[in-house]
Amino acid sequence: MSLTGTLDALATQLQGVFPTTLVTRDPAKVRPPCIHIGLPTMVGSTLSGSLASDVPVYAVGTAPGDQPGMDPILDMLHRLMRSLGAKEAAPVTLQISEEVTYPAYRATARIHSKETP
Repeated sequence: MSLTGTLDALATQLQGVFPTTLVTRDPAKVRPPCIHIGLPTMVGSTLSGSLASDVPVYAVGTAPGDQPGMDPILDMLHRLMRSLGAKEAAPVTLQISEEVTYPAYRATARIHSKETP
């Protein structure tokens, strides 16, 4: 499966875990509270020819990051981390544009993809 197909599959998997929460790969569609799948960091290829990538996955809260805006995110983190097989999540700011920044938690999913001819 191609990299974009693998990212779409990750989004579908997470949407199944969080059916009432927006899950998106498109930063223009981020509307907190939601889950945003960012652009992957390429790690390397395996012997089978697949590409290993680390994908940042953000649980996005509402600005300014106060307790009412972040409590729903904190309640999502355990299921999100378990779904991704992530061992840690860290608080970050997610910058969507020069004017739009959200408080978030970032976890990382390791995915493998392979281009199909």
